[in-house]
Amino acid sequence: MNPVVISKQNSTTFSDKEQIWADNAQTSPFFGSVYVCWASFQSNSHGQALPTPLIVARSTDGGNTWVQEQVGPATDNGINSQPDGCTVRTDSHGNVYVFGVGNRNRTSYEMMYKSTDGGAHFTGPALLASAVDPGVTDPVIGRPVMDGVAGARNDLAFAPSADIANGAPTGADATNQIVLTWADGAQGLNHEQLLMMTSTNGGSSFTGPAAVTLAPGDRPYYAAPAISPNGTDVYVTYNAFTTPYRNDTSSSRGLVGVILTRAARPRTTSRPSSSATTSTPRRPAPARSASGTTPRTPRTARRSTPGACRCGLAHQSPGLLRRPTVPPRSVTPTSMAPRCPTPHPESRHLSPGPRNPRGPGPDG
Repeated sequence: MNPVVISKQNSTTFSDKEQIWADNAQTSPFFGSVYVCWASFQSNSHGQALPTPLIVARSTDGGNTWVQEQVGPATDNGINSQPDGCTVRTDSHGNVYVFGVGNRNRTSYEMMYKSTDGGAHFTGPALLASAVDPGVTDPVIGRPVMDGVAGARNDLAFAPSADIANGAPTGADATNQIVLTWADGAQGLNHEQLLMMTSTNGGSSFTGPAAVTLAPGDRPYYAAPAISPNGTDVYVTYNAFTTPYRNDTSSSRGLVGVILTRAARPRTTSRPSSSATTSTPRRPAPARSASGTTPRTPRTARRSTPGACRCGLAHQSPGLLRRPTVPPRSVTPTSMAPRCPTPHPESRHLSPGPRNPRGPGPDG
């Protein structure tokens, strides 16, 4: 089968940061529909603006044909900008939700658009919470970085990732709870937080944002949540730098991948406790070489610890969530005793993690 072109590119159109989702709940009237969202960077208006509308394409015939819709305005002028780094999901009723991070009056917000007719029309954006891209602008590459000078770009670390308990595949036991996460830099460099919001009424209102409790020293870089189809368990996976911002290029820069889990609602059946919930000591600092330098930490070092999921829950106080240092509006996180999943026999070979780091703009 030849590939189907959804968005054609040219000298004045660049489709960036796309994401795809299929409506996978049989209770949905649009079951089987496929949605793709992206930011459409368009002609540069002689340097005065860069129109960047959010586009959502939908297919109802298995991807053979597609219909595009511009969702919201195209303004991108440094004062107002449209949702970028989009995430698209559906609930058991077929409602389509598109999330992204954009600006209103020079302030960045997590935004949400919603469609109740299978993506034909959208309402929004709802401004869910203010957000701050973590890190600082690097003098070498001119982009935000967290690990240190000449470091890895993190332009959209504060873009939202989302999931919905839509009861897939049948949709029958759906709670349709929405979970939303991002890495936030409001507390300043080396004090980044992983923030979470939830909604149980179709996005009409959200609880949070609240900061997820992480292992000491973890500086969240990119994050993504998942919620079980019946809404029983919530998972969060994230990358984190474990070393502070480096002002040189010779010091080590630790990076890990982590998975956290907690019960989202009381269970109706009991499960045996997992041995992974016992206290797991943090990995000792690497030894210095004869030259006096510390080798860089491998990306999979923390994940490959035998018998440990590196979820860091055992050493935390009960409850996955805690309030941010400066509480945003109406933060009422639910506190529950955290659990760590029993490691799969082959889990040490897996490399779970959030979406690949992304950056805005046609050159990204």
